[in-house]
Amino acid sequence: MPRSSSAEDPVLIQFPRHPDNTVPHLELSLTTIRFDIFQHYFSLSRRS
Repeated sequence: MPRSSSAEDPVLIQFPRHPDNTVPHLELSLTTIRFDIFQHYFSLSRRS
């Protein structure tokens, strides 16, 4: 399994390749995951 962009964007590795018609849903999932990660780090920084 080639990981060409793993260093830049590790989140993308969790998703298999999709047909073009599912790209909007994939982008929505990535946006949601990025928001969850942001929320997670934000709560961590607030706690310390």
